[in-house]
Amino acid sequence: MLRLCVLILGFAVMLNACSISGPTRKSDVSPFETYSVDSGDVRDIVPAVGTLRAQGEANVYASTEGIVTEILAKEGDSVSAGQILARLNLPQVHSAANEATAQAQAAQATVEESRIKLESAQSAYAKRKALADSGYVSQAGLEREQTELKAAEAAFSRAEAQAKAALARRSSSGFAAQSAEIRAPISGKLLALRLQTGQRVSPGDELPVAFIADSARHMWIDAYVSESDIRRVDLSVSAHFSVDTQPQRIIPATVESIGSAPTKDGNFTYYPVRLSFDNIFDDIRPGMTASVEFVRANSSKVLRIPAKALYYNPDDYVPEIHPDDVRKVKAMGEYWQEGAQVAELLRLDKEGKELVFVLKNGKPERREILIGAQSDDFIEIIDGLKPGEQVILTEKRIGPPPARRPM
Repeated sequence: MLRLCVLILGFAVMLNACSISGPTRKSDVSPFETYSVDSGDVRDIVPAVGTLRAQGEANVYASTEGIVTEILAKEGDSVSAGQILARLNLPQVHSAANEATAQAQAAQATVEESRIKLESAQSAYAKRKALADSGYVSQAGLEREQTELKAAEAAFSRAEAQAKAALARRSSSGFAAQSAEIRAPISGKLLALRLQTGQRVSPGDELPVAFIADSARHMWIDAYVSESDIRRVDLSVSAHFSVDTQPQRIIPATVESIGSAPTKDGNFTYYPVRLSFDNIFDDIRPGMTASVEFVRANSSKVLRIPAKALYYNPDDYVPEIHPDDVRKVKAMGEYWQEGAQVAELLRLDKEGKELVFVLKNGKPERREILIGAQSDDFIEIIDGLKPGEQVILTEKRIGPPPARRPM
């Protein structure tokens, strides 16, 4: 497939260039650079560093400012969502609650005073009305008593409303005081608890007071791959990692996602890659550093040749043209040789094969091969070549390339 891409690109360039032809020179020196098929390793590994995380985890912060008075859990405990981890004393809340209580009591006293004044006004009005009905007092005097009664009624209603508001404030401040607790937001294992009795905490603290992971069995690795290597990592590549506490143990992992938003670190750029793995022995902890390897190829002691050999094609090479391709090749005009080569490589690609040329009796000999592992430098040979055969890498041309042959 690589050879096909290169050939098509080269052909596109040729269509925009002029053809050069001329006589060739003869030389006894072999114009070919070759490589002897040998046995060796084919390795292509992308390194990265990552951080281990639980698939469900939570940092816990205090919801309000206060002083720790009681700690009800310890690191390593299994906790449930909503469980109280610590209690807080809230001086500012208690002060507000005391003030609200005093205001409520004062408001209630005002209500009692207003009730007494209202009852007195009601009694005075009743007496004045009885005298007015008997003709002993004037109507004007009755109207004054009636005005005072209405004023007492309004004052009593106002005092009752103020008392209700004061009671509501006292109730609210009392509820705030009762909520001075730090609770677990999720169920899981309490992996860190940064609390001491007497410690002052607040929602704006830089570090969380606790860290909880819901399960240490299924975990993530958030790795970062350099921009020069990210093109070599995809969802199909295999991966493994190790941690500093067990550097000799290789743990398999699965690539789950590849981020597109880069992270800058000085002059370096990295891309996030998330992996998953099963912590079957429950001995890997969130927060540990992972040394990750993305394995594109890792074959040992196999037949191999340089990847460069896939790009060589003799100038005068003309493959056999399949009957189904004759019309397409003829349509290429003077570039029919390139058309024939493209047709051949398309067929090889469908069969999962590649094409190289072996030096036989001083001349290139066509050879179809099956390949396995690949790196930027070497490819593994499954079939088609034997140890010691000389695979052509490049041709040292002397003079211009040969003239094109008519079809």
